[in-house]
Amino acid sequence: MRKKIILFLAMATLAACGKKEAERTEGETNVHSVQLHNSETVVEKAGSSDADIKVELIGKLPDNIEGCGCHYSIDETTYLKLKFIYADNRTDAYMNLNGKLEHFKIPESGDGTMMSNTNYKLLIASQRVGDLDEGGLLKGTIRIERNDGAVKTVDFYGDCGC
Repeated sequence: MRKKIILFLAMATLAACGKKEAERTEGETNVHSVQLHNSETVVEKAGSSDADIKVELIGKLPDNIEGCGCHYSIDETTYLKLKFIYADNRTDAYMNLNGKLEHFKIPESGDGTMMSNTNYKLLIASQRVGDLDEGGLLKGTIRIERNDGAVKTVDFYGDCGC
């Protein structure tokens, strides 16, 4: 899986060089940056309703995150650096929220678009934007609902596959 990601990263970097400046500017107008505790920056969807849910990059992926699964970054640049805000292996999912690596069980009967733990509920909406050797590239949003009613929505760019 890592070899495929590295191969994709090389191809995506080459493709990004040909992108028109006007396209980049248009895509950047709906985002703002938030500084993270570990000096990494997460770009959030404009109009997020609660800034006290902090989405941070996962430092080291848990050992069980290998093989088939999904890896989401906040944008394509962060994805190319293999830095993720969400990772799963089709049964277990992880997000770093408010400085804590939160674990979510993906329901067996579900499609991986909704999951929860004792603190948060995740709702994932995605659209396929490209193909990989054994999967697809996706863009979408993750809606994070904390059990006290706080809500945050973040955009993502990533992959799902084997």
